[in-house]
Amino acid sequence: MDPAIPVAGSCPEAIRSEAIAKELATVSVLKRTKNLQKAFTDSMVADCLSFSGTPHERTRMRLSTTPARGRMLTAALLTAYILGVALVVLWPTPVDAAAHGLIQQVLSALHRAGVPDWFGYNSIESAANVVMFIPLGLLTALLLPSGLRWLTPAGAFVFSGAIEWCQQSFLPGRYASLQDVWVNTLGAAIGTVLAYAWLERRRNRRPVTR
Repeated sequence: MDPAIPVAGSCPEAIRSEAIAKELATVSVLKRTKNLQKAFTDSMVADCLSFSGTPHERTRMRLSTTPARGRMLTAALLTAYILGVALVVLWPTPVDAAAHGLIQQVLSALHRAGVPDWFGYNSIESAANVVMFIPLGLLTALLLPSGLRWLTPAGAFVFSGAIEWCQQSFLPGRYASLQDVWVNTLGAAIGTVLAYAWLERRRNRRPVTR
């Protein structure tokens, strides 16, 4: 090799240029890394601030996460309720049998105090059945899609009819009553109305997004 011909990278100018190029590349990489870190930090700060935003922003976040958890809770409550009702209505003897005498004494005292005679044991039993089936209508209507909620009372009518049929067919100590079917359905209808009212109130509280 001819020593007069310079070799690439052997002269000071080439070495200096190569060093400058490496330094510029390093600066560019550091700059890009810093930009990525800044973007990540800004994103984290934005997420943190979203939890302490305006009341409407907090409400919107809360509403976006509520339906799934709310449906799970409603389904669990409905399951527990149905099990409780099944225990009461399918018990071999009426669950109020032990308190029948006490209730009659209270009614007698009320009648002597001026309460009308038509308010008797059957009235109390019917009122209790109405109250017992309100949760069925409420929870079922909350679980059903909006287009099917109005069917809740009809479903309660069928459910109550099945209960009375089971009592008549398999429980000698119980007796079936068409009146119970109607008052149970009334309770479920009241629960359905309450579900509509609650959903409408919740919808009106939802902030309008612009």
